[in-house]
Amino acid sequence: MTITHEIDMSAAAMDAAEDQLAAFDGSVGRRPRVLYGDEAFVTDVTVFVAESDPATALQHGVDLARSAVGDHRIIATEVVDEELYVQRAAAPTLPSLLSAPEVGDLLNVSRQRVHQLRASPQFPAPLYELRTGAVWAASAIEAFARTWNRKSGPRRSASST
Repeated sequence: MTITHEIDMSAAAMDAAEDQLAAFDGSVGRRPRVLYGDEAFVTDVTVFVAESDPATALQHGVDLARSAVGDHRIIATEVVDEELYVQRAAAPTLPSLLSAPEVGDLLNVSRQRVHQLRASPQFPAPLYELRTGAVWAASAIEAFARTWNRKSGPRRSASST
């Protein structure tokens, strides 16, 4: 389970708390309170307790966390069984990412055509804009490719009809 405390702990304090929670596979880390761009940090305490009842497990975990990091305000808790915890731990933390040339390869178009497609409201927005260019989630581009009504050949102008 993970218990989130409204405190920004130092690295030394987190190390000491982890040492105290070692018997419970404890880990302690800090992160932005609200992901990406928040300047306020919180401390997550994750422990394993051998309880079959989630409410009992939660109380045991809260007691362990407070003994390690203090009686700070708890702003979130999550109790999961061991199977789900292992599945999450094994899952990638970032989606598979594609650059414009890779998007072009997947769609069988040029990199320049990828940048033209970006103007289309149906084309997925990039996840990130880096100095080297945009990157997209591969799953979003694959979904676009499945539904894209591709038109080959040069675009016809309105005056030629």
